Amino acid sequence: MNNNTFVVSDLDGTLLNNDGLLSKHSRTKLQRLINNGLNFTVASARSLHTISYILQDLQLSLPVICLNGAYISDYNTKKHLVINEIQQEVRQGIRGYVEKHNVGVFISTHHNGEDFLFYNQINNGGLQWYYEDRIASNDQRLKKTISIKELRDHYITCFTFIDKEKKLLQIKRELLDQFQDKVEIHLFENLYSRGWYWLTAHDYRATKDRAIQQLQDEFGHQDKELIVFGDHINDIKMFKIAHQCIAVQNADERLKKHAHEVIGTNMEDSVANYLEAMFRPQ
Repeated sequence: MNNNTFVVSDLDGTLLNNDGLLSKHSRTKLQRLINNGLNFTVASARSLHTISYILQDLQLSLPVICLNGAYISDYNTKKHLVINEIQQEVRQGIRGYVEKHNVGVFISTHHNGEDFLFYNQINNGGLQWYYEDRIASNDQRLKKTISIKELRDHYITCFTFIDKEKKLLQIKRELLDQFQDKVEIHLFENLYSRGWYWLTAHDYRATKDRAIQQLQDEFGHQDKELIVFGDHINDIKMFKIAHQCIAVQNADERLKKHAHEVIGTNMEDSVANYLEAMFRPQ
């Protein structure tokens, strides 16, 4: 195994199949590569809870990047090593927007060593889908809140608005106009509930590229070749810092423009197959 590489993969649409699962084929190949010394981890918009639920018994030797870089977390102990909380000015502004327009939102927080996922109301099909998805996965973080003001003592790391694209574009414009470089915004369609879009708001420090660089510094991988895999525009920043940027065939065309190579789709175990071929003993 070539230990001069550092590999980071996105999850949804990249490493996972269209059911949001890591196939047995990919799991077996990845575990074999990791056991043989591959420096491998994942960077995802998902929470630590959900990453753990999906990867299950896959044994990672490196921390994982959660909520697009809001957290860097120890996969084995389930403790956060880095928490990039949203600044008070931004969270207060978003609270005012939510109350003024009476919109439903999910709020990711951390308090007294625990993660929480609060929601204020379920008033459309997209929010309902996410609520039921969290119930189905036995997500103990899920809690009802009357007001965001109740969370004043929590680290707030992400606001997730779920609605139709047109409405979220309006929210996106207003948040960027108000907070500019203090917030990191992502707008994307839910791959598993088509027609409903998600708008996530993080602190400006919560990006995959920043998190990867922190991991490289912390674990002494600065001089290693960085290889990244992705499918969506929230992967562009990590593509820009990598030595090798690899997009799956089903990736957004805007991301493909930044890729050095395009491989098969996420339904073909393409990431695991590519890594196996790359690190096959000569």
